Amino acid sequence: MSLINEIQPGKPIKPTLVVIDDEEAILTSLKSLFRKEGYTMYFFSSPLQALEFLRQNIADVIITDMRMPEMSGTQLMELSADICPNAIRLIISGYEQKSVILNAISRGLARNYIMKPWDDEQLRLIVRESMDLQQTLKQKHLQDILLSFKHLPSPPKLHNKLKDILQKDPHSQREITFEIEKSPALVAKLLRMSNTVLYSSHKSVTSVFDAISFIGTEEVLNIVLSLELFDNVCAKALPDILKTTEILIQKSIVRAQTAREIAIAWETKIDPEEAYVAGLMLDIGLIFRFCSSYDKFGEFCSIYDEGIKSVFNIDKEIFLIGHDEVGEALLTYWNFSPSIIVSVANHHSYACKDPLTTIVQIADLLVQGNDSTPHDPGIDELTSIYKLKLIDILETLNNTPIF
Repeated sequence: MSLINEIQPGKPIKPTLVVIDDEEAILTSLKSLFRKEGYTMYFFSSPLQALEFLRQNIADVIITDMRMPEMSGTQLMELSADICPNAIRLIISGYEQKSVILNAISRGLARNYIMKPWDDEQLRLIVRESMDLQQTLKQKHLQDILLSFKHLPSPPKLHNKLKDILQKDPHSQREITFEIEKSPALVAKLLRMSNTVLYSSHKSVTSVFDAISFIGTEEVLNIVLSLELFDNVCAKALPDILKTTEILIQKSIVRAQTAREIAIAWETKIDPEEAYVAGLMLDIGLIFRFCSSYDKFGEFCSIYDEGIKSVFNIDKEIFLIGHDEVGEALLTYWNFSPSIIVSVANHHSYACKDPLTTIVQIADLLVQGNDSTPHDPGIDELTSIYKLKLIDILETLNNTPIF
């Protein structure tokens, strides 16, 4: 199967509304009607262009006219149902053959029908209810994924506490040091990581206070997040699984550093620390799955060692639900920011032109190589550019032992 067939549409941060109507005046009216609703909106006068968009992007609600030059609304709904099966489809039409519309609804192609000219409040309410339904279904899907595991790892409590302290007082170095030093095991790991080339300080880091002084508070908080979350996820793992997860964790940290470097060099302003965390979390679903599914871990490794299938495809074959969805569910449970959740959910999908998702996909390809497949084919050229830009940094990162 080719990459273009394997790759999935990307998930948006905000609810997405797609409207298709060949009359520009109708599209203009609907843009005005929904502009304050907080949706990400896309409007198409061409059904063919709309279908091309849907192949790369997930839509929550699709509104379509029935009579259009390129194809009928029924044809559009049939094709969009194959491409984007979870979208809620609505018909908005002045088309008089109601039997055709009722047939589309009875076949499950559309959920509702609005006659032109429409009532603004009624249409707004129907779309709002459809968006609410989608949100409920998404939450239930993520909850079902989490419930399939016997034990859920704890959220990063210490990291969250340190961030709260930092928000109250940006100069709270002593208080942050005090909180970290409550865990001697964490301190030992923190100092070991702080003295690697990844967190390059020109001085030897011998205390938590030194770490904050020399490499910065944000760096220390990121290291704490790395150590805390991966320890929580791997808490119940057996020794042979820990060997594999340690490799994945090392790659995750290198990828996080790479994502930060790309964000710093990015043409538009991207928060380097957010890029770091997104890169760090990309494989959290895979690591958690390995630590929670000992019975299938051996089967996964046997197929992977054959070198024929990608991690993503083996994952889907054995577990049915991909590790990108498991990661999305975990980060939602842990209350991470929507932008990071979407980046993790989309790291084997189209990037939806989202800079953060694009950055972490590039970082993943630079660090993981073939194990980042599938990915958005649109990033290949950018990956080559950043490989040259960051050649010295990448060589250092990839040759640095972390633990």
